[in-house]
Amino acid sequence: MNESDAGLLDEFCDHLWLEDGLSKNTLEAYRRDLTQFGDWLARARVRGLLDTREEDLSAYFAFRYTQARLRASSQARLHSSLKRFFQFALRENRVATDPTLKLDTPKKPQRFPKSLTEADVEALLAAPDAESALDCATAPCWKCSMPPGCACPNWWR
Repeated sequence: MNESDAGLLDEFCDHLWLEDGLSKNTLEAYRRDLTQFGDWLARARVRGLLDTREEDLSAYFAFRYTQARLRASSQARLHSSLKRFFQFALRENRVATDPTLKLDTPKKPQRFPKSLTEADVEALLAAPDAESALDCATAPCWKCSMPPGCACPNWWR
């Protein structure tokens, strides 16, 4: 990546820090993503960041997928880095068009809750029944703290 692109990345990261208050780790991740893209672009396409085209982005995502097998979260962050960078460049009149406009947002795999182990199920079954531990004759209304049978519509017994 050339010096002007490095200076532009400094400006972009300063902008993100001032405008959004992003953490140091997030800014470093964005910078790393954009630096890697800039380096790839200079080697593969002999272009700078501001000369990026839509087809460059598609080729880079294909390259990263085949070479690095990006996790879905890393791919989403890379997508966000590129999109935010080019939106910044467009606002600052550094580019005429945003090459990320037609870039599809990556789909994250759906996360399912972890299932209980057999020991967890046994512990739940062995736990005392909460209903039987509550004395229905003396339990006050949860809303108005009146004795059982009050006229409060929130009485739950």
